[in-house]
Amino acid sequence: MTSRSRSEAFSSTSSEEDLKRQRMDMSGSAENAPLMEEETTQSGGSDNAVLLGQIDALMKSNLRTFKQEISEEFDKKLDSLSEKMTMMEIDNSELKLKVSALERREVDRLEEMDSLKEDIRKTRAHAIRNEQYSRRRSIKMLGVPEAGQGVVEDCADKVVSVINRKMPDLHATKDDIEVVHRVRSWKNKQEPRSILVKFRTRDRRQEVIKKRGMLRDSGYMIGEDVCKDVILYLNRLGRIHV
Repeated sequence: MTSRSRSEAFSSTSSEEDLKRQRMDMSGSAENAPLMEEETTQSGGSDNAVLLGQIDALMKSNLRTFKQEISEEFDKKLDSLSEKMTMMEIDNSELKLKVSALERREVDRLEEMDSLKEDIRKTRAHAIRNEQYSRRRSIKMLGVPEAGQGVVEDCADKVVSVINRKMPDLHATKDDIEVVHRVRSWKNKQEPRSILVKFRTRDRRQEVIKKRGMLRDSGYMIGEDVCKDVILYLNRLGRIHV
């Protein structure tokens, strides 16, 4: 074999070996590609898990902080509200005490007023009794004509004249009379004013009162000398009309 032939044969052999080596490299690369991709995927998944864990931990930390702040703020508001309610209860208790004191004062005032009213009633009744007692010797004679205007009349003489004409058995005189005068009529101002007669003794007055029925149909009338308060009371009862 010549030198040229040997050279060509060597070159051919080298080319075949290079070709085989390239094929083997390409085959190895193809076989290693899935492994490399799997390693890359595993590495990326691990990083995502770490990131998610960090985010979850941060959210939990923030949530705990938020809950704590809310709880602290709620406690503050609750304490403030509780304090206000306590103050309101205190104010309410004080107000109840004041109202109770006012109610007691009002009850005492009403009781005092009732007592004063009762005292006034008793005093007035006593005064009425005294006034009526002072009239125990008096009568009123109605229907006695008055003298003309400007003429001085003798009321005692007129009273004695009526009694002796209508009750002759009494034998009345002016000495039986202590006080006599005209009084204004409450019922009719057009009629003659009645004459108030106060006798010296109650017995003489009672004798006239007992005989006053003899004046029936005579135009004269004799009545009790009753004080104004008694008249008003009897008028309300419908007992008398003056």
